[in-house]
Amino acid sequence: MVEVSKIVKHAETVGAQEAEVIRESVKSTYSKCELGEPKETILGRITEYALRVMVDGAVGFAYFTDNWEDAAREAVSLARTRQKDESFCSFVSNRPVNYLNLYRKSVEDVSVEQLIGDIRSASEAAQDKKVVASDVECQIGCSEAEVANSCGVHKKEHLSLVVFRVMCRAADSDYGMGYSHSYSLGYDIDFCKKGEEAKEKALSQLGKQRIEPGNKKVILTPRVFSNLITCAAMPSFLGDNLVEGRSSLHLGDEVASEHMKITEDPLVEKPGGRSFDDEGVPSQKVDLISEKRVKNFLYDSYYGETTANAVRYSRYRRRTLREPPRPCATSLVVNGESAPLDELISEVKDGLLVVDETNSHASKTQSGLFSIAVTAGFIVEKGEITSPVKRCMVSGLAFEDLLPRTVLFSRERELHKSSVYPTHTETGAALVDPLRITA
Repeated sequence: MVEVSKIVKHAETVGAQEAEVIRESVKSTYSKCELGEPKETILGRITEYALRVMVDGAVGFAYFTDNWEDAAREAVSLARTRQKDESFCSFVSNRPVNYLNLYRKSVEDVSVEQLIGDIRSASEAAQDKKVVASDVECQIGCSEAEVANSCGVHKKEHLSLVVFRVMCRAADSDYGMGYSHSYSLGYDIDFCKKGEEAKEKALSQLGKQRIEPGNKKVILTPRVFSNLITCAAMPSFLGDNLVEGRSSLHLGDEVASEHMKITEDPLVEKPGGRSFDDEGVPSQKVDLISEKRVKNFLYDSYYGETTANAVRYSRYRRRTLREPPRPCATSLVVNGESAPLDELISEVKDGLLVVDETNSHASKTQSGLFSIAVTAGFIVEKGEITSPVKRCMVSGLAFEDLLPRTVLFSRERELHKSSVYPTHTETGAALVDPLRITA
């Protein structure tokens, strides 16, 4: 494993006026069961680097796992082919960091045998005569992230993470899908409970009925609402989209209901927490929406004044080495007027409870347009859940329909991670009045 300071100095010797390097070393264990039988176990250890350099005002990039000397020359060569970028002046200077406790030794102490046994117990808990398929998978990992640059920054942080997922498919004359997810810094998940939860969700989706289309009250579970927040709303708050004309928002725009508040808060000791970003900038809390209005955007030092995280060079979907790291939320918190979930349901006389969806990832970046297929949900009539719903669509615009019409959140809150962005979101279920439902 090469010292980051050595890579920085070498980049300067081959022509960089300034250089910055990110290193991440990860040790992970992944295991999967299908219908109670172990199918796959992978042990991994990898160290990855990303290098950014400045040459005559232009920026070059390289991503590598070894051969760091060639990578430095590649980054310098790329910078020399690019135009000078006036918007980027220098890498960040060193500033003190309030370090979080993001590492739990319990994760590193888990043996492969224990992990396989625990996911097998979850798989057994998910079994039922009507469950025809089930997948249980868990990945545990410990990592060390380090950032250094020629301005004197040198920061290091230890992290741990456990990601657990259960999928069940139930069938009789119909079929139903059920999922259960967990994210934790420690190895403290109730595996059997999560298996049972996925099974019950799948069984509850049997016997689906059609819903009449129209504009109706819709309750979005925390997972569904977090997916829409991350994919339909948050892209318009990212500095790269703002600078490059892919966001229509301005400071002060009215985009949400009066009680809603959305905050980027990576200063939390839970998944999504970070003491500093990929540029070494100390993390800070940023209010994005409050009192109905846009309060801030999320920039990195490339696109503007740093107010939040830059994502790692090649980890963010569709990024290439010829693009800079991009700003992105890592830990969103959504708050607002709240009540028990049962009370949200009682408010709906003719509507829908959306439990799971697909297609949120295809939401339009600039307009916030979304159209999700409801893969699991329930028809709600006269304040009560009546039957599972056949697949239908729910659509709208993030800043005209979703956020302004969210009238209430459930007090029951969950943490979910996006499959598209490196973003964890903590929220309750959201009651939106109304959204468009189509068959």
